[in-house]
Amino acid sequence: AIGENFGASIRVVALLKQKKVPRIFARAIDAVHKAVLEAFDLERILTPEEDAARSLVQLLDFGTNMEGFRIDQDYYVVKFTVPEKFVGYFVNELNLDEEFHLKMIGLKRANKITNCLGISLTELHVKNELPGNEKVEEGDELVCYGRYRDFQAFWKAI
Repeated sequence: AIGENFGASIRVVALLKQKKVPRIFARAIDAVHKAVLEAFDLERILTPEEDAARSLVQLLDFGTNMEGFRIDQDYYVVKFTVPEKFVGYFVNELNLDEEFHLKMIGLKRANKITNCLGISLTELHVKNELPGNEKVEEGDELVCYGRYRDFQAFWKAI
């Protein structure tokens, strides 16, 4: 059945390319399928199983809930909840760039709000401009850019 799906998807992509469809997205079922699809120069090749496996590895590697966006083989943009030991420090005291080669590009601030039913909720707002005297608060999330191995070194150090 996998061979049939493989061949059928290649035929569909070839037909779409022949019809000069400008934006084609395709899902690769394995590495060989992905390599064949790459030859078609598609808009995007989706690999949901690979992406899910990568997320699981990151969760196991870092032991925290995080969201990452892979830029290339080595570089990522990662959003994660600030470690407890960072709470109360000024943003400029974190020294993520100097110590770990991670560039902080944003902070999501957790604010408690009460909705119209009186239920207390946490709402996150992005703070892109961070003054040096801004203190990190519990529930904040950092958004950083860097190499995967630098994120690993960061999590091992804390």
